[in-house]
Amino acid sequence: MKTKRKRTTPTTLPGGTFKLADDLILTRVGYGAMQLAGPHVFGPPADHDGALAVLREVVKLGIT
Repeated sequence: MKTKRKRTTPTTLPGGTFKLADDLILTRVGYGAMQLAGPHVFGPPADHDGALAVLREVVKLGIT
């Protein structure tokens, strides 16, 4: 009988972090949001609400 494995969220971030200022710690691997814009990375996104949801999830995961 197979046992189900519970998915867990990693507690570390890929590449680690670095301190930019006393109150600002950034991840070494960032999220590139350029493709969330409109055609040819210019203008508003085709799905504005979807683009905002992606950005909110990225921030929630701790990626800067």
